Amino acid sequence: MKYTKDNLTRINNDVNGNPRYVIHYRALITDQDRDQYDVISRYNVAVARAKKMFGGKKFHNKQYGGGIVFQSYEPQHELNLINALHPADKLYQCNFIGRGVGSIGKTFAIEHTIKAHNEGCARAALYNLFEHITELSIVEIEQ
Repeated sequence: MKYTKDNLTRINNDVNGNPRYVIHYRALITDQDRDQYDVISRYNVAVARAKKMFGGKKFHNKQYGGGIVFQSYEPQHELNLINALHPADKLYQCNFIGRGVGSIGKTFAIEHTIKAHNEGCARAALYNLFEHITELSIVEIEQ
């Protein structure tokens, strides 16, 4: 997922009149962080990463839980830094036996190409489209 200005929430200016924005901490978490840390540790990692990258701080407020606030006249620079944390999506060829979600009847062999962040995301995306999946094989396709 690429983060854009739509993912930011504009909040009131700071005391010096500088514009401030909030983004959710999950934007600063990598797949490796998700596997390695629990939720509280992930938040602390995201805050530390934001502080180091662009001076972000915890957003202590009821209006936005899990937020990281930063000041910027042009937030696209910060978004570019955040997007650099996340590798581009890859294509995966999925072969399995199953049927479409909500379909009635027998299962059959299906070959489906899906674009996803990693193999786990590809598997999860398949379950949004298909059900009763068995004999699943997922192979990354070179682009």
